[in-house]
Amino acid sequence: MQKGRPVIYGTLFILVGLIIGLGISSNFNFHATGFGQDAKISQDSIEILSKTNKAMSEVAAAVKPSVVNVSSTKTIRTRGIQNPFFDDPFFRQFFGDGFGGFDRPREHKQSGMGSGVIVDKDGYIITNNHVIKDADEIKIKLSDKREFKGKIVGSDPKTDLAVIKIDAKNLPAIRIGDSDSLKVGEIVIAIGNPFGLSQTVTSGIVSAISHYGIHL
Repeated sequence: MQKGRPVIYGTLFILVGLIIGLGISSNFNFHATGFGQDAKISQDSIEILSKTNKAMSEVAAAVKPSVVNVSSTKTIRTRGIQNPFFDDPFFRQFFGDGFGGFDRPREHKQSGMGSGVIVDKDGYIITNNHVIKDADEIKIKLSDKREFKGKIVGSDPKTDLAVIKIDAKNLPAIRIGDSDSLKVGEIVIAIGNPFGLSQTVTSGIVSAISHYGIHL
């Protein structure tokens, strides 16, 4: 009987350890669950987010009439394949004057699309220079679906900006703010119409206010 006591004590010790371990585990899960249930969004935060969303939506709706779609078309001329055999009289005798047509200059049309903003009610619009550079034809599509032909007034490749003019009056010009009061970290909204189908809106923050590498 005395030889069996160590076995009994050992078994009891293991059972007690298991019971304590289960108690600690259940207590931990209880607190973890309770913590997850207690993590709620305050009413103040909900109201702030709701007001922010409403403000952004109102700004986008107010600016939409001033944002336009800009499309351009230009002619690209490429040199043909240069080969000394094309001008050889021997080959032209057998193949005719049409031989070597690959060396003739070729042309094809290239299209560009982007967004612009009306800055003056008499038809002045700011857009990106790369959209209208060397364009043979420029078309402007307003938010009300009206279309106009545009004419380049001025451009600046360094800042990638250009001014174009359309023959229209009483346009919804955008209200321009004071860029000198802009601060890093402020929230900004970018609104465009690059495809002429519908308005695009995105938001972010001002990361910098200096133009590094640009010497005006």
